[in-house]
Amino acid sequence: KYTILNPAPAVKLDYEIIKNVDLLTPNETELEILSEMKIENEDDISKATNKMIEKGVKELIVTLGSKGSLYINKEKSFFKSAYKVDAIDTTAAGDSFTGALAVALSNNKSIDEAMDFASKVGALSVMKEGAQSSLPTLKDVESFIV
Repeated sequence: KYTILNPAPAVKLDYEIIKNVDLLTPNETELEILSEMKIENEDDISKATNKMIEKGVKELIVTLGSKGSLYINKEKSFFKSAYKVDAIDTTAAGDSFTGALAVALSNNKSIDEAMDFASKVGALSVMKEGAQSSLPTLKDVESFIV
């Protein structure tokens, strides 16, 4: 099995739990709490993600809102830009991103393809008000033109 943990809402988690997770998907605030490191810039994010990897996390995707997302494991890291849209309500953006990531990975997409799919879902979800009511259909995602 492949496990994904979106550590929201942000609370301190024991490393015994975290090290059993395959993919951790914190936002910047959650990463700061989990790593116990102050995050003020990109260098701080890098240091905090490296600390999480050293503590046993296999893979991380740090969601950075309108800036995009950052993937890191022991061998590589890369940044994925967010799709630029007019955000109306960011409620459920992180949840929709992680859900879409899980869908794409369960359909044998690469991590890069999965992050792109999740970024589209996140972008579409912030273009409407509400949580569940803002979630796009697969057809919406497939017809999303940037």
